[in-house]
Amino acid sequence: MKGQSALETLVTVSTLLIFTVPMVLLVLSASGLRLEDLSVFHARTTVQQIADTVNEVYLQGDGSTRTILVQLPSNTKSLNISGSSVVIYLSTQSGVYEISHPILANASSFSLSRSGLTKMDVKMEHGVVVIQ
Repeated sequence: MKGQSALETLVTVSTLLIFTVPMVLLVLSASGLRLEDLSVFHARTTVQQIADTVNEVYLQGDGSTRTILVQLPSNTKSLNISGSSVVIYLSTQSGVYEISHPILANASSFSLSRSGLTKMDVKMEHGVVVIQ
């Protein structure tokens, strides 16, 4: 009697696991793709914020300065600012994804290879926008 009830319980639990494990994996996979889409959107707004700040400082002329705080997505490989564009490279499931935004200013080269909260000082010195 005890053996039969133990076997029935084992069969019931096994059947339950056979149906729930694939469903859980499917849900986790779908949520990972949504998280990736969210980080791409976040990177686009961050790139535009940086480009707008560089353009603002450039248009205000020599001596102008501005400090901004930007949050880079967790899958950021690098942020590069050079001559005429701001570019963020993201690591995604399908490879490296590049998001860029043009700038009006002649900007000095700036590179950052980390994610998270970052403080950036933007200054206009002798016709060149310097980012630190």
